[in-house]
Amino acid sequence: MTIKTKIIIPYVVLFLCVFLLTMIVSLQITSNAVEERIVEQLKNLSTMLSQGGFSMNPALAEKIKSLTGADVIYEYSFQKPLSTMPGTEAGDILPLFKNIAQKPYIFYGGRMKNSEIFFVTVPLPRGATMILIYSADSIYSRKVSATKPILIIGIISLIFMLLFGFIIAHTITKPVYELVRKTSEIAQGRLDVPVEVRGKDELAELAVSFNTMQKGLKKYEMELINSEKLATLGQFSANIAHEIRNPLTSMKMLMQMMETNETNSVKKDAVNIILKEIQRLSIFVEQILDIAHPRKVTLRETDLNVIAKEVISLVEYQAAHLSIKVTASLQKNLPAVKADADRIKHVLMNFVLNAFAAIGEKGEVVIETATSPDGGFVRLAVSDSGSGISEEIKAHLFEPFFSTRQAGTGLGLALCKRIISEHNGEIGFDSKKGKTIFWCKIPL
Repeated sequence: MTIKTKIIIPYVVLFLCVFLLTMIVSLQITSNAVEERIVEQLKNLSTMLSQGGFSMNPALAEKIKSLTGADVIYEYSFQKPLSTMPGTEAGDILPLFKNIAQKPYIFYGGRMKNSEIFFVTVPLPRGATMILIYSADSIYSRKVSATKPILIIGIISLIFMLLFGFIIAHTITKPVYELVRKTSEIAQGRLDVPVEVRGKDELAELAVSFNTMQKGLKKYEMELINSEKLATLGQFSANIAHEIRNPLTSMKMLMQMMETNETNSVKKDAVNIILKEIQRLSIFVEQILDIAHPRKVTLRETDLNVIAKEVISLVEYQAAHLSIKVTASLQKNLPAVKADADRIKHVLMNFVLNAFAAIGEKGEVVIETATSPDGGFVRLAVSDSGSGISEEIKAHLFEPFFSTRQAGTGLGLALCKRIISEHNGEIGFDSKKGKTIFWCKIPL
């Protein structure tokens, strides 16, 4: 049984019970109203006959019959009983009714000539009595005519309420079915299409929670993919690390010797270029080894302001060469954090060098430190005046081997993420046109 059916059935049963009870009461009230209307008509007739001083005769009796729709039996002590019933003597049947009808204006039921009837006694002046006899069909016809509009309105209301119940059930279950469909898509590996959030009710909150879960699964999936990449890299690097690093060390030593002994400026420049490329390859190998085989983190009381000043000192010459202004906005009395100073310095250096690359030449880089408002962590951030990061790139920035620079290794930010994760911290960025901020948070 579907959720929609479970919602509709109780709703329909409850409404039918209320509807039937209401209809029974309404029909009974209407039926009583029909009888009361007839009685009121008879009372008015009695008053009219009394005040008008009419003398009962066959013509008047027939007139009353045409007005009331009932046969008339009239009895008066000084007058022969009258009856409008064809083939029936009033004197013969009058005692039958008088023995039953003790109270005036009260409907009594009975049978006459194998027909069901209703009759009522109407008192008249000077001891006269008038009995009106209605066929059951005529009374039923009046009651049906009176109750027919109620039945029609009730049936129409029932149809509309059933339709309304279906709409309510559909409105409630549609988001649920949407969640079921999205769950099936997630089971098939589709994690990129969120559930549309409508309104602010509990189902909307469920959709928001579902989207949050979906984003979390997407994040975990990416982390798993990256972990698999790193695992593959670890196996690969274990085999080739020494094969690459040892020759590079030898080449570097030979080039340094040649640079020292070389007097030809052209050849010396060529040697310098080779040394720079060897240094770049060495850094690349070290990054691979660092990601594949992380070093043990040594946590000590660390002042991030000191690290920021050291990094500024290290990049001062390069910044001047690129006409980039490097400034610091460091919080005074910044609390120390438990951190590996060398590893955090590596992260900050990577942020700064990436900022230089984003600016190119002539710009500004700001290094900031600050304590969180709740005092739970210290934030270390680097902002630059570059062109910003495009939307299609943002999702891949921390993936291993992803780089937007031709000479980049794609390992810098991946390693930074690993380092901050080892400190139980957070890492991220905020970017818009003309400004990008890379930040990390180290818990206190």
